Amino acid sequence: MNGNWPERTLQSLAAKILGSEGLKMPPDVKCSAGAEAIRLWNCRSDEIKLKRMFFMSALAWFSAHELLEYTLYLRRAPACAAALIAPGDGNESDIQRVLSSMKNEWETVLFMESGARTHALLKSRCRFTDFQNFREIHTMLQQCQYKLTPKAALKKANRSEGASMQAMMSVAVSKNFNMDEIVKPMNSTSAFHHNHDQLNTLSAFMEMKRLSLDILDASTHLWAAQCLGSGELLKINGEFFVTTGRWILCNMIKAAMHCALMSPSARACNQAKFMLYTLHLAPDSLASKIGCGLLLRRGVSEFTLLPYLVETKKILRLPSASLSDLLLSQNVRMPKNTTVACKIRRLLAEDAVKQSCSEKTVQEIIQFLESREEKRKNHKEKDEEKDESEESCF
Repeated sequence: MNGNWPERTLQSLAAKILGSEGLKMPPDVKCSAGAEAIRLWNCRSDEIKLKRMFFMSALAWFSAHELLEYTLYLRRAPACAAALIAPGDGNESDIQRVLSSMKNEWETVLFMESGARTHALLKSRCRFTDFQNFREIHTMLQQCQYKLTPKAALKKANRSEGASMQAMMSVAVSKNFNMDEIVKPMNSTSAFHHNHDQLNTLSAFMEMKRLSLDILDASTHLWAAQCLGSGELLKINGEFFVTTGRWILCNMIKAAMHCALMSPSARACNQAKFMLYTLHLAPDSLASKIGCGLLLRRGVSEFTLLPYLVETKKILRLPSASLSDLLLSQNVRMPKNTTVACKIRRLLAEDAVKQSCSEKTVQEIIQFLESREEKRKNHKEKDEEKDESEESCF
């Protein structure tokens, strides 16, 4: 599980299915022989069916990525160290890849622990980095400069091998300890939370460090992924992505899944542009050249996150917590007991929405909110009348 074979498998599967032959649908793209330009029909009679098939595929990819999260612990210390002693002579490249990944992981942890604010952030989001089974294996490999030698196999991190106090901070174990006090600061002790939240967050920190970003600032944008669903088309630094839930397909034509929106940076969040699109199927001759038969034709308008959610009316699906994050991103603070409708109305008043979204769309959202509030009001009045009638019976 330390290789990239799951991604390659999904890439191959996507290229095979997402095409005219795989979907059993006729192509709507024409390409002259030797010409670079292609022609796409403006609409398809079966466009709704194609979209349904596409989103079903996106959900399948999301499920596949979700399953990969359950094995994420095998790619992180201490479990991934098992690959270092795996039998066989043909796995030298895998061993070096594991050692390199572990080194980057440990360097990220030490880097964050060197600063007070980043140290607090790390311990609040990745509590397991204090555990002995995590720090001991890293301390031993650090002393060997992350090179696998016979000496490395015999060393123990809790012996006097020149380990720093920072590396040794969790090695000492007291005989008198209270388990309740240890787990009390943790949001959850489930295996799901460890994989889904903590290990993914550490991966995000590693990526932020690799990109030389301000981790404190970049970490404040992790909420953005929760605002997106499957099938969103966006562009970051000239590259196009299609979301499959919290994951992204990088360069949809190639279906290369190597970038996760779970770890957007501050700059990427600001530079991300969302757009509407239509789906088209290429003929076999063109599909063989580009690696996939499904084409996305993007719209001419580009939106930032908030205007995009408004223009597509997907803002109506967001939970209250995500709306609060959107408000904070616009430097707007509202009381905690503010209703969802009030939060949405406040977001609709932002200049970015007025400049990018049509007035018709804004009014339709307002009318929907009013209609929903009216239904709730009528439902509440009926419940009150029912309670009064029941009381009169006594």
